[in-house]
Amino acid sequence: MIYFEQDKIFAVKKSEKTEIIMTKAELEAFLAVLQYGSISAAAERLFITQPAMSRRMKSMEEELGYSLFERGREGLRVVKFRDRK
Repeated sequence: MIYFEQDKIFAVKKSEKTEIIMTKAELEAFLAVLQYGSISAAAERLFITQPAMSRRMKSMEEELGYSLFERGREGLRVVKFRDRK
């Protein structure tokens, strides 16, 4: 289960342990990268620097434990996720 409280997003896992999975700023940054297609364009739209945007993306990836994007010469591509059973 995922829920919102103030500026943070929480997840309750099967162990019933609640943990922060991302902040509102991180979520907004991620959605902006998806919408505008690059970290630089998203940073410009959110009025922050490109290095600050990159740090937000890196912070989210570290918190979640996996990469959100594949980075290549053509730019960013969203990593496809599958259920692991």
